[in-house]
Amino acid sequence: MSRLIAIGDIHGQIHKLETLLTGLPLQEEDRLVFLGDYVDRGPDVRAVINLLMDLAEERPETVFLRGNHEQMLLDALIETHFVRGAGQDPVASAVRGKSLHSAIQHHLQNGGLATLKSYSVNSVAEVPHAHITFLQQTRLYFRAAGFLFVHAGARNDLPVEEQDVRTLLWDRHLEPGTAEIHVVGHKPTTNGQPCFESGRYSIDTGAGFGNPLTACDVITREFWQA
Repeated sequence: MSRLIAIGDIHGQIHKLETLLTGLPLQEEDRLVFLGDYVDRGPDVRAVINLLMDLAEERPETVFLRGNHEQMLLDALIETHFVRGAGQDPVASAVRGKSLHSAIQHHLQNGGLATLKSYSVNSVAEVPHAHITFLQQTRLYFRAAGFLFVHAGARNDLPVEEQDVRTLLWDRHLEPGTAEIHVVGHKPTTNGQPCFESGRYSIDTGAGFGNPLTACDVITREFWQA
């Protein structure tokens, strides 16, 4: 039987990611779903994105969701171009409920400095184009086998297709799923272990804060850590 394996927030932890993937007993038919937050905080963002891009080539069915940290980086990139006179609308990606006036500062204050250091650059505008394209192509949600995969969560009173990006990427106070089990990252569990609630599986176990990185087969709840 094929497995549906969710992987929690990575935050530039390349050694944990490499160890986790090496230890996973993957079969060809298994599908990986990454829950976002590949960038910021950790020391090796560039290496993480390179590995994920290679994985996308090797396993084309792999799903890469967007996290709020990818969105912060992309917002900072938009603001950088606007400040430099590229004619971008400074409110075009105001997904946080505010203008992009502080997008660069907001990114830097939330782990973005580690991302710039990893690339040895002074601005997100200098991040390699292929990496920016990879981040831009990430999905906001993914559905399969009765599960809704999304970085932060989703409301139950509105179709996910109609929900605000801020809700999907940022909201920490959503109710568990009803029609589907929500598989989420974003909010680290308190004990370094995945949390299985009725209607919600939380897979972010705090890899960016010194805790393990987790992969979990959501169908059986079997999980692996590095």
